[in-house]
Formats: sequence, C-alpha cells, structure tokens
Amino acid sequence: MNDLTSMDRRISRKFFTINRVLSLCLISAALSITIYVYVVYGNTRVFTVPKERLTISTVNQEIFDEYIPITGNVEPHNIVYLDAIEGGQVTEILVEEGAFVTEGTALVVLKNTNLQLEVIGREAQLTEQINNLNITRLSFEQNRLRHKRDLIDIEARIATLTKQIERREIIVDSGGTTIEQLEDLEIELNRQQRVGNAVLEAQKIDSEFQESQMQQLREAIDRMNDNLSIAHENLDSLIIRSP
Repeated sequence: MNDLTSMDRRISRKFFTINRVLSLCLISAALSITIYVYVVYGNTRVFTVPKERLTISTVNQEIFDEYIPITGNVEPHNIVYLDAIEGGQVTEILVEEGAFVTEGTALVVLKNTNLQLEVIGREAQLTEQINNLNITRLSFEQNRLRHKRDLIDIEARIATLTKQIERREIIVDSGGTTIEQLEDLEIELNRQQRVGNAVLEAQKIDSEFQESQMQQLREAIDRMNDNLSIAHENLDSLIIRSP
C-alpha cells in the first residue's frame, strides 16, 4: 500500500480528533473537581451523626464544665484505726463502707461469750453478797431482840427478888422467915444481877461485831459493784463506735 499513483494524495493523520478532545475535556473536568474538593474539604475531618442524636438549643453564656475520665486510686485523707478493748466475733455490721457517721455512732457489734459469762458470774456473786448482808443483818437483829428479851426477864426477876427480900427482912425478926431463906433470895438476886451484866456485855460485843461485819460486807458489795461496772463497760465496748 506504499505505492501511490498520480491520482493518489497522502492524507496526514490528525492528532486532535473529536474523541480525543472529548476525552481530554472529561479528564480535565474530573481533575478540576478533584482538586477543588481536596482544596475545600481535604483538610477537614467529617463525622456523620444521626439527626436524632443531635440536640439543638440556644447558646447562652454559662460556666463550662468539662469532665475528663481519669483512671486512678482514691485514697482517704485521714485514716482512723479502731481498737477493740475486748476481742470477739463480729455478729453484726451496722454501717456500710463509705457511709457518713457522727461521733459515737455504732459501727460493729462483737460477741464475746467468756466476757458475758464473766459478767453473769459477777452479778451472781453480787446477789449472793447482798443476800449474805441481809441474812447477817437479820441474824444480828434477832440476837438484839433476844438480848433485849433476856434483859427484860432478868430485870423482872431482879425486881421480884428485891421485893421478896424487903418483905422477908421485915418479918425475919418475928420468925416469919428464916435467915437461910433470906440468904437464898439474896444469892439468887446477886446471880440475876450478874447474868444481867453478862447479857449487857454480850449485847455490846454483838453490836460491835455486827457493825464491823456489816461494814466489811458493805465494802465487799461496793467493790463487787465497781468490778461489775467495769465488766459492764467492757461488755458495752463490744459495740465498736466511731471516735
């Protein structure tokens, strides 16, 4: 096909054809749009949010609070260690951790069986000592009444013997009685007087002994009351309270 005749004319191929021009225009337009979008929106981060999640309201000038979540350990400013005077088993927790309390608020209840038995034993001893005090007081009162009755009887015998001696002294000269009978009355009168003195002395000794023993019993009861009060305080200390 390279051979040409006189009738033939070589036609050169055109570079800018219609298809090429259209292709260049489309490529240029696409490139322009890409450059424009990149320049306008390329440096901006876009986050798509659903419409129902948006809240639109009027802007007001207020204090802006921003909360930043931070992971860390929370430690108390002050630490108070509670010491129990008497140990025991925890039976009840009255206040939960983190609750606000005031001074004297009951926190924990402990149980100490030995301490409770000790308090019961001391109460029983105190009751026994009080009963002993009452029994001793009653016994002394009975002795006092018996001595008083004996003295009344002795005084009555002395009075009777004194009158009998006085009557017989009058008739002894006339033979109405004998000297022996008069002397027997005087001996009996002397014996009754000595018995009366012995009863008075016994009454005095019993009174002094009674006062001494009663004082000892009262002191023993006071000591037991003090010990019992301490035991009750220890029992109350089983309730741990806030300082």
